[in-house]
Amino acid sequence: MTNQAAIIDLGTNTWNLLIAESTDNGFKTIHSSKVAVKLAKGGISEGRINAEAWQRAEDAIITHLKTLEEFNIPVSRVKAFGTSAMRSLSNGRELAEVITNKYGIQVNIVDGDEEAALIMKGVKKAVHISEKPYLVMDIGGGSTEFIIGIGSKTLWQKSTDLGVSRLFERFQPDDPINEMDIKMLLYHFQSNLYDLIDQLALYPISHLIGSSGSFESFASMILAGNDQTFDSTIRSMNIEMDELNHLIDKLIQSTEEQRLEWPGLVEMRVETIHIAALLVKYILRISNPDVVSLSQYALKEGAILSWLNELK
Repeated sequence: MTNQAAIIDLGTNTWNLLIAESTDNGFKTIHSSKVAVKLAKGGISEGRINAEAWQRAEDAIITHLKTLEEFNIPVSRVKAFGTSAMRSLSNGRELAEVITNKYGIQVNIVDGDEEAALIMKGVKKAVHISEKPYLVMDIGGGSTEFIIGIGSKTLWQKSTDLGVSRLFERFQPDDPINEMDIKMLLYHFQSNLYDLIDQLALYPISHLIGSSGSFESFASMILAGNDQTFDSTIRSMNIEMDELNHLIDKLIQSTEEQRLEWPGLVEMRVETIHIAALLVKYILRISNPDVVSLSQYALKEGAILSWLNELK
């Protein structure tokens, strides 16, 4: 029996395919790709996936199935993980059933705690975890996960509805974002993060770890601004605090047209990266870390580790 398998991370904005091979110390990546689906676009205010987003989702599955066939991965060795949009939108489970029944891919819709646990499993494989308190932040389209830990121990975790697509659809900010939009968003962050603030008072952190997604974009943009190329194969890297703060302030003030031309920023993140920047600015203020790191490993890496172990 082959020791290769695959997972598909069914996120709110992108559906990510990871094909990997089991190794003694974890896994080796064979292939990784993503397709933009934007499940929340045009439908999250009504609480359902609309027809256009549904079609993008099925098209993404067809694309990933072709890739799986090229790598000779049978669907019996593929598992999909649905997150915020699929668990919160009224027809998310119906879409999961279609993926299972029509395309033969097993779908597991995870709750917020399961999602945070999978993210943490991935992060621990990528980042050196010290014995000082740290905060992991995973910004998604539908939700943002926060995890406080010390060493290998998780002290507190929470999945919030602060995903950037959800925020964009709800607040519909001006372009560029105006002061009133910023005040409304900051108030919304505070209203949803009282318990995080309380936990940070109990466990003052020294290390903020941003997993994948928006933090990957921040790192790529900073490097591009220094005429350097982002290495997508690295597991983790530290992000210079002054450079991060400077980039965040520029992004918050930027227009969509400016972001479209921004070196190091992929098009699928143009619409919402300034919302992510404002959220990170708020988290930096309330957590005051000494070090900020990017973890390239997040949910899909945690999921493939679990899936490969399950298949043994």
